[in-house]
Amino acid sequence: MTQLLPELHPFGPHNHTDKSNFRLRDAINKPEALLDYALEIGLSGIAITDHETLASHVKAHQYIEANRDRFGDFVLGFGNEIYLVDREDTLKKKEVNERISFHHFILIAKNNRGYEALRKLSSKAWYNSFFYKGMERVPTYKDDLTAIMQEYQGDVIATTACVGGEMPQTLIEYKRNPTPENKAKVHNLVVWLKGVFGDDLYFELQPSKNEDQLIANEMLYKVGQAYGVKCVVSTDAHYLNRQQALAHKIYLQASEGEREVDTFYATTYVMSQEELLEYFEPELLKELIINTHDIKNSIEPITFAQDVKVPVAKIPPYEMNQFFVPHYMEYEYIRKYSESKYPIDRYYLHLIAEGMISKNQERSKENLSRINTELEELYHITENIGQPLSSYFVLTKDVVDLMWQVSLVGVSRGSASCFYLNYLLDIVQINPLKYDLPHWRFLSKERPELPDIDLDSEGSKRHDIIRITKEAYGEENVLNMGTFTTEGTRSTVLTTCRGMGIDKDIAHNIANLIPTEKGGIWNLKECFEGDPRKGKKPAREFIAEVEKYEGLKEAMLAIEGIVSGRGQHASGVIIFPNGYVEQNAMMKTTSGLPITQFDMVDSVYMGGLKLDYLSINALDRIRAAMELLLEHGKIEWQGSLRETYNKYFHPDVLEMDAPEMFDMLFQGHVLNAFQFETAVGTQALMKINPRNFTELCAGNSLMRLSSDGEQPLDKFVRFKKDISQWYAEMRVAGLHDDEIKILEKHLLDRYGVCDTQEGLMLLSMDEQIAGFTLTQANKFRKAVAKQNKELIEQQRLTFYEHGQEIGTRLEMLDYVWHKLLKPQFGYAFSLPHIAGYTLILMIEMNICFRYGAVYWKTACLSVNAGLIGETEKGTNYGAIAKAVGDMKGDILTLILIYRTLVLLH
Repeated sequence: MTQLLPELHPFGPHNHTDKSNFRLRDAINKPEALLDYALEIGLSGIAITDHETLASHVKAHQYIEANRDRFGDFVLGFGNEIYLVDREDTLKKKEVNERISFHHFILIAKNNRGYEALRKLSSKAWYNSFFYKGMERVPTYKDDLTAIMQEYQGDVIATTACVGGEMPQTLIEYKRNPTPENKAKVHNLVVWLKGVFGDDLYFELQPSKNEDQLIANEMLYKVGQAYGVKCVVSTDAHYLNRQQALAHKIYLQASEGEREVDTFYATTYVMSQEELLEYFEPELLKELIINTHDIKNSIEPITFAQDVKVPVAKIPPYEMNQFFVPHYMEYEYIRKYSESKYPIDRYYLHLIAEGMISKNQERSKENLSRINTELEELYHITENIGQPLSSYFVLTKDVVDLMWQVSLVGVSRGSASCFYLNYLLDIVQINPLKYDLPHWRFLSKERPELPDIDLDSEGSKRHDIIRITKEAYGEENVLNMGTFTTEGTRSTVLTTCRGMGIDKDIAHNIANLIPTEKGGIWNLKECFEGDPRKGKKPAREFIAEVEKYEGLKEAMLAIEGIVSGRGQHASGVIIFPNGYVEQNAMMKTTSGLPITQFDMVDSVYMGGLKLDYLSINALDRIRAAMELLLEHGKIEWQGSLRETYNKYFHPDVLEMDAPEMFDMLFQGHVLNAFQFETAVGTQALMKINPRNFTELCAGNSLMRLSSDGEQPLDKFVRFKKDISQWYAEMRVAGLHDDEIKILEKHLLDRYGVCDTQEGLMLLSMDEQIAGFTLTQANKFRKAVAKQNKELIEQQRLTFYEHGQEIGTRLEMLDYVWHKLLKPQFGYAFSLPHIAGYTLILMIEMNICFRYGAVYWKTACLSVNAGLIGETEKGTNYGAIAKAVGDMKGDILTLILIYRTLVLLH
């Protein structure tokens, strides 16, 4: 069959991806595969128009741009298939439980303004969503569409969608029953649509042998000519091609039983010009394709990538603290912040001064120089990103202050504790100068980007924290992050078997034949083909069982990995400066919780500011212990939770060195010792028998490292007992005395073992070893954190190349790489993270040491039993029995246990 015209490549205005599966099974197209196939069969572009969601757009956009050399001038449009209904009619029918027709309708953005309209309309539809007759419905009311389009006419293209649209349905009814009333309905609908969209309205014809669609095609063309509305062709693609029709049918039937799919979905795949000619006369098809080019040519590039927009933090009335005035001339960046054009910068400096006073920090050269250095980093990043970075820290301080209203807040998580300014603002509770944490691990002008501070709270208070955040910043400015569920390997097998009607027991048997290993379950490609690079051979038993059922393999491969639903991120929220529709769109979980339509990565790509409200049960236990200590008069309430904690349990007031306290830990009196409560952690404590905070930190990191020979933890213990063995190892490796001194500088306090990411970076940055820049060292760290063997090998080559360039001997490079760095390549903690989490353990130890282990054990009992914390698991009587057994008959303990059990019942 010949083409109509060699250059006449169709543009497909109506296509679905797997994001259309949010509410029910609908499509099996992954965005990347859809784009690749459209290009392969000669389309000049497509629009993605999923069912009431914009969620696939960012990743599709990124894929096209990353492969622009291959896609050339291929045009990708971004649209939405809405459910267009009349408000009054819908609400009346809903009230009396009558059938409601939720008519399909296509909207495509012509430009950035048009995409803004799509975000508004989609968010509005989800705001109005409801369940009806067992189905989740997301209506766009006509009055909302009319009102919003008054502002955006000329920015949005509309097409009448499939046979489920109101225009096709009205025309079909008129064709079959040509009464004046039905004719008037057609006229009024066309006039209304033209009034809303003007010349951007198109009638959509689709290839089909279905009688209703054939009638719709005929009538749409006639009415289009009568009213001056152009007609276009689309295929409403839900799968890629004819070969995937069975897989698509199987997928739909997996949840709908004997759902009839053949009639409507028989032609809903991506078609080439030649395939379309099977359904349309050549001259008509030529006209329809040319009209799709009108749509294509009116689409401008949409801008998705935005710098993260930090909401402007509120500045209360204040009088500038004069603490730093005497030092302005000596410290350039302290002065610059006092003179900044940004009011938030000056307020930030005021808060820093307040922190210096409240924490009794000296005006020492060390402290002032550190402040000046950190402000210098912020100053240059601010210039680079074009917005004051100080606003992020003031906002984060406000968020931490909110958290303290309902929950304990963790000491710190991640690298935020490396910044002295974060300590002074009470964002973290670690003084990095005290624990020798480098500021550049958190922020550096070499990496001009917004930071990402994660915050820990009590597990039982997380929902309260998100609630008060929304109250403080406005519901329209805070959304929980949306997540997408996907068909994993096992669920793919079960879903596909269910859709094919294969017995449930057989399906589970097939699924159980999927190989698993430490890294997780194999994917289907690995099962069928193996992976020689990973030493994986095809799973013969699995293959043999699958091949008993014709079409099962092909269907599973088509279904694996597709999005199958939506959910709520457990801890993440996105905060917006001027309402979420400027950067995102809202949808809801099935329980009605508003969430972002875009996942976390895409939301941040579009400029959303992410906050992670993480939780750890250790804080629930500490809170429970505080309540017991208050009840028994061991500590006194200081007017607020935060002040009470600061007086008794803040890291600045903890006992850090008492031998008896470490004895209690070693002897097992500190139940659920944070980070050491597993069998591996207990074994690490037994081996190291830590006697100070540094050794405790080392244990926290070393128990996570592994190597082919002697384990890093065992080496640490051996070198701790006899440090001369470390020196012997270095000499056997051929190191000279001056090289040994270089390594002493880095590792003597860690007994010759490099156990942290920062240690790795410092060794690689040392100008007498490899001379990495901070950027290079950070790249090295990330490669190790990702456990990416290819990236690590690239870093090895760079490490040796740089080292030899600056004159480092090969023996030194070999020792550093193989003996010091390589054990981290499986897993490694960061030093600030270890310090923060080990300090939480120090709080637990202080409770036991200062007030008696009975209070801590009873607190653990309360949380472990489900009385306090994330209580949906219910009472854990096994945990109660274990905790009671650990308490060894202490009378006061048993009394407290009795009272706790009374509360439980």
